[in-house]
Amino acid sequence: MWENALEKLKILKYEKDYVKKFNRRAFHRVYFVLPHTNQSHQFDDFSAICAWLITEITLKTDTFKPEQFDDPNTIVNKLLLALRQLDFRSTFPPQKLKTPYGEPVCTVLEFLVDKALATRGFKWGTPVYVSMDDVSR
Repeated sequence: MWENALEKLKILKYEKDYVKKFNRRAFHRVYFVLPHTNQSHQFDDFSAICAWLITEITLKTDTFKPEQFDDPNTIVNKLLLALRQLDFRSTFPPQKLKTPYGEPVCTVLEFLVDKALATRGFKWGTPVYVSMDDVSR
């Protein structure tokens, strides 16, 4: 799930528009799957990428904006309010998002990335398969 979201982030050019612009580190393929050595930084990264994606979707910077000294409970509550505005339906308790890794976090990220792609009008194309005759020429 997270690997798919990461590939979709690359389609959104997050390396240029998020990583470089906000002086962040790029994510690796298991970043939000497993616990990081510093979960405080991991939670900060989760809330920051969510804020960026929500801004990309809504085109408003104030829909979800975690403040520097906000408590994690406050950040999660703000995030859930923003997600509800985007018609996100969760099947997990809100406190699961305070742990910045695992299935609930990856579910939120995949939802937001899909919404951001849709907002930009991105459409997946149909694969084009070459025939064996074209390959041998």
